[in-house]
Amino acid sequence: MEPDLQKAEEYFESGMILLDSGKLDAAAEEFRSALEFNPEHYGSILQRGLVLARLEQFDEAVTVLQMALKKRWDQKEGYLHLGAALLQLERNQEAEEMLRQGVGALPECAELHFDLGFLYLGQKRAAE
Repeated sequence: MEPDLQKAEEYFESGMILLDSGKLDAAAEEFRSALEFNPEHYGSILQRGLVLARLEQFDEAVTVLQMALKKRWDQKEGYLHLGAALLQLERNQEAEEMLRQGVGALPECAELHFDLGFLYLGQKRAAE
């Protein structure tokens, strides 16, 4: 099936409106629908991952956020939110690796340094 960019954008925009109004389940569904029309729609991938994490569906959030990061390795949100979802699943080593990759890719991003430092502090590794 040929991607329908207009339909994907319509579903994405609808998802953003629902997200802004706090309707997380409905927003996640709209982002999923957008991806049916355009599986490459980065905004829908990222927002679906973020919403799934807010819904505490961390396993699925990790899968979706990994997809987002593969598409846009240069965006801090992918690293930050994937790291957070991995931590929620107590996959601390993977979270650390993700944050390290983020710091390597985006060394100027203070948020990535902060999250990595916070992870080390929680592991009593503040000297790193």
